[in-house]
Amino acid sequence: MTTTQSSTPQLKNGSSKMRHARPFAATALAVALLTAACGGGGDTTGSAGVIKLGQALPINSVQAALAKTQIVGAQIAADEINAAGGVNGSKIEIVLKDTKLETARVGTILRELNDEGVKLTLGWETSPECQAAAEAAPRLQQVVLANHCSSKLLYDPKPASPNYWMLSASGPEIADAAGKSLAKEMPEVDNWDVFGYDAAITRSNWEVVQAAMKGEGNEIKKNQDFWVPVDATSYRSQITSLASGLKTPKPSNGLFLSAYGAGTTNFLKQAEPLKVLDNYSAIVTLGAYWSSALAMNGTSPDIFNVHEYFAGCQTNAMDDAFIKAYRAKMNAQPDAGAYQSYIGVKFYAAAIAKAKSADPDKVQKAFAGLSIDTPTGQKITMNGTTHKADSPLTVAHLVGDPTAPDGIKVISCATPPRN
Repeated sequence: MTTTQSSTPQLKNGSSKMRHARPFAATALAVALLTAACGGGGDTTGSAGVIKLGQALPINSVQAALAKTQIVGAQIAADEINAAGGVNGSKIEIVLKDTKLETARVGTILRELNDEGVKLTLGWETSPECQAAAEAAPRLQQVVLANHCSSKLLYDPKPASPNYWMLSASGPEIADAAGKSLAKEMPEVDNWDVFGYDAAITRSNWEVVQAAMKGEGNEIKKNQDFWVPVDATSYRSQITSLASGLKTPKPSNGLFLSAYGAGTTNFLKQAEPLKVLDNYSAIVTLGAYWSSALAMNGTSPDIFNVHEYFAGCQTNAMDDAFIKAYRAKMNAQPDAGAYQSYIGVKFYAAAIAKAKSADPDKVQKAFAGLSIDTPTGQKITMNGTTHKADSPLTVAHLVGDPTAPDGIKVISCATPPRN
């Protein structure tokens, strides 16, 4: 294994069967175990030795559980590449950096990586982090490959910077797929409550979902909406208001969750004792949800989740290997965050092989038009003009089931057409 941490730690259409999972261990312990098993050193030229890839994630933050899966996904990709002989004869090494979910740390992290000779980075959790990294990257001759950011402003009307590239699906793409799917699957749901993070991208996601549903001929209305800070952890008052504010029968009620990671997990756990979610015919959330469903230990609600990847929604050799490797490390199915990090490392490796070099400028030139296979069974291709990949999406209908493997039953999966 070749992960190091150089930052200071404070630290499938139809049904599918899953497997049992233990709860996640502490992120700090996971990183420590990864670090202890790994080596270091070498150059970053791509001609011999080691090619270092920086991975910037909120290791010590409220989103630590997401970071943990993302670390493991990247390492699985590096392990596969290295076991096959590396890239241009060089092994991949992941250099971890902790953003602590603080945008102000981005410049410092890139300077640290630069001083350590690491010019190729991936990861980044939030769109403000990606924007900051994109702005700093040109002066440091860094390449920023964003795996987890979702703001459309990062690539439209133009890339955030010449050195910024985006593998992840955007929030509007995911939200549009969600709205269209809901309009077709549950047209009777027209009275919506909203709970989410108070951020531009999360608020925008709800606007796009509404527009997509209306575009399919569904007339909808908003009942209540609650927007909380990204670092908030207690939502008792908002949940109480949701419980008392519904005035229509259940078949017409929908709840849109525009949070992610720890926010979604905390909301579900705090809402469960009050049986609030029993009042909704449809619940939908976008982005990283799998870890939240796992945390509910078989009691997660009936929910529609739209994201780039769900284990069990496809069958192919690449996905089988990915799931097997992830389970060996985590005793659970991989989530979309792990998938995003996995393809990030794979994409870098393909670009370096194409360029026959790990030189940042040559790697970026190799990015344009580059296609790679993914565990979804679909290819992903980078647009050389927008610096944005055409990431495939999946709409998964999930429900908690303590008798199901991993405590999560996959009712159905659907792949919406790409825009």
